[in-house]
Amino acid sequence: MKKKKWLFAALAALLLCAVILLSVPRVRVRTFLALHKSALEKVVEDGRGRAVIVSNEVFHTWDGEHTMVESTLFVRGDTYYGCYYSVDDVPLAFQNTAAELVQTGENAWKWEAEGDNSGVTERIGEGWYYFEASF
Repeated sequence: MKKKKWLFAALAALLLCAVILLSVPRVRVRTFLALHKSALEKVVEDGRGRAVIVSNEVFHTWDGEHTMVESTLFVRGDTYYGCYYSVDDVPLAFQNTAAELVQTGENAWKWEAEGDNSGVTERIGEGWYYFEASF
């Protein structure tokens, strides 16, 4: 009986840790990317149009000097969180706006636009970036 209680407690602790970790935006986005990276890269390679759905998430193509394929995976308050693929593997602002990026660290940048619009982006893999955008 003690073995069952220990096993139940261990499983409950693991579940709690998973829930806590997935509530951290960067972890949640990285987990999504780890699960769906190959499907997303196929979409990018095929160049299939403006909106593509992968695992119930919509990815949009934003053209500009450098093309990006981006998805907002979730929103908390006025902040959007997600990931994007930069075809040329360069960091870009949310929805490929013309906002200037300022490097804040290795593989990390911030941007500011009109009003209180701002955000950050971080390189998380070859061509792949995490973003936060606040409005």
